[in-house]
Amino acid sequence: QDSNLDDFAALSIDGSIDRFLGMMKEKIQSQRVAAKSGLKPACEVLNCRFNGGDCDSLLAGTEWHTSDRPVGNPLTGIRGDASLLPYNKEGSFAYIRGPRPHSRLQTAPFELDQDAFFIFAYHKIDPQSAFRVYAKRSGREKETLLFDAPSLAKQSSRRWFREGRVLPAGAYDYIVFEVHSLSANNYIGLDEILILNVDRQLMCT
Repeated sequence: QDSNLDDFAALSIDGSIDRFLGMMKEKIQSQRVAAKSGLKPACEVLNCRFNGGDCDSLLAGTEWHTSDRPVGNPLTGIRGDASLLPYNKEGSFAYIRGPRPHSRLQTAPFELDQDAFFIFAYHKIDPQSAFRVYAKRSGREKETLLFDAPSLAKQSSRRWFREGRVLPAGAYDYIVFEVHSLSANNYIGLDEILILNVDRQLMCT
C-alpha cells in the first residue's frame, strides 16, 4: 500500500494522476478476472526484470541463472542487462550457457484480462543456436510461435534486442522460451519481460 501511495505522489507531481488511476483500475480488474478463473494474474507472471529475486520461481529447477555482472568472454558473453540498449553494465539478467542441445523456460499459467503487448529482450550471439518463444492458450492443443530469433553475425549482435508481440485476452497455460543447439562457451540472455496495454502503457505497477 505504501508503494502505491509513493507512486501516486510521484505521478501527481507531473500531472499524471489520471494515468496512475487507470493503471490501478487495470490491476484490480486483472486480479478479479484471475481470481474467478483460478489462474494467476498476468502481472504476476509476465513482469520480470530479474532483479532482487523477483523471478526466481521462473528459473527454479532449470538450466537458467541470473547475474548482475558480465558473464562469459567479450566475444561470446553478455556484458550487462537490457534496461538500457545496447546494454547496461549495472543491471541483472537471466542467461543460459552452452553447450546446451535443448532447453525450455516455461512460465506459470496465467489469465490476461485484456489484449496486451508482450515485451521481452534477448541476447544471442551464437549463429548456430536457435531461440524461440511460444504461447500456449488454455484449451488449445498446439503452441503458437510468437518469435523466432534470426541467425546474426557475431560482430553485429553483441547487444540486447527488444521484441514485442500481441497477446489476445484469455487464459494461457504458459509462455515458453526455447533454446536449441547452443554451442560451448556461448550464452543466450533474457530480460525485461513486460506487458503493455493497447495504449502502450505498462500494465503492471
